[in-house]
Amino acid sequence: MRKLKKNEYNVPKFSPKLKEMQSTLKIVTGTTSQLKINAILQAFQTLYPNHTINISGFEVDAGVPSAPIGDGIFTGAKQRALALKTSHDADFYVGIESGAFEIGENYLETTGAFVLDKSGNSAFTTGPGLFVPKIVSESIERKGSDEFRSKSYESAIKSAREKIASDPQNRDSVGMYTAMALTRDSVITSAVQTALMCIRSPVYKF
Repeated sequence: MRKLKKNEYNVPKFSPKLKEMQSTLKIVTGTTSQLKINAILQAFQTLYPNHTINISGFEVDAGVPSAPIGDGIFTGAKQRALALKTSHDADFYVGIESGAFEIGENYLETTGAFVLDKSGNSAFTTGPGLFVPKIVSESIERKGSDEFRSKSYESAIKSAREKIASDPQNRDSVGMYTAMALTRDSVITSAVQTALMCIRSPVYKF
């Protein structure tokens, strides 16, 4: 076997190790949104195609504003998953939180996923992020409490939806920004898939 150089790792190829796991996976998630539940289900079905996926959604207090800015995305997603683990028996616990990170003069909107398995392994990742359009960013208050800024962010999105969305009732801001070329559910699926890959990767066991 070739001797590894300094700072070089012999990393095994990723494998879901399907044969080592039961044929049915029980997933619980801290949301009752059918859109989010379906997006999470899609992520598991893609990575575990030979398994039956049973998924249930529950109302959970995330402890953050409904559209957090900054660290609240991580905190909220993690809190949802951890709260579920104390009250439910499952193979995976999934917390989802959408919000925005303030970067310079703009805001990067994304969805974070915190995934925890029954052995205690966990990972936090985000899906694709989009800088919000000017019609939104100019209306967000940059000072004040997290709760105040969050409400300002939600209000800015609602105002933009009423002005430019083809369907003002559609609450998918990602779809609104991209003319439905990218949608919120695809962002959620991507975030959950990436978190699952990190949990299964030996690199994150170091």
